[in-house]
Amino acid sequence: MPVRRLEPSRVLGIERFSDFGEFRANEVLGLGTSTPLRPREFSLSRAILPLRDGLFVLQRSFARLYEAEIGTDKGVGLVIPLTFHSIANGRDVDSSTIAVMRGKTPVRAIEHHPNTYLMLRFNSDMRHRGWADFDPRLAYVRAPSETLARGRRPLHLAIGA
Repeated sequence: MPVRRLEPSRVLGIERFSDFGEFRANEVLGLGTSTPLRPREFSLSRAILPLRDGLFVLQRSFARLYEAEIGTDKGVGLVIPLTFHSIANGRDVDSSTIAVMRGKTPVRAIEHHPNTYLMLRFNSDMRHRGWADFDPRLAYVRAPSETLARGRRPLHLAIGA
């Protein structure tokens, strides 16, 4: 279901912005500066679900230049793309790329089109839960296209921002 169709409830918060002047960033994985590439086409919707030890946010963003120090002071953050394409720190990031972060790292991204993605923050470092251990920074998990279609090969972890 598209984010724009979700309705708020006791548990699920919904935020919609149709004017950049009213927009406020979400702190799930750090605050940053967003500059709309096409201000007249600005629109953002997000659904926010608080978890016991974290936060889950489904967001449909706008075409923008995004500069931030992303990540978490404590725990692990994930960005899971649904429909997504950007150039982040000179790297092509698309719908087949999951970003995993521990600690904080600077990011400069250009999103030429609106993107839809999930952001998750876990307030635990997840080490005792079987998660891969890596240095505090941003890592990308990306599967080849045929892997996504067939689901036969394991994902490979590529470290680096």
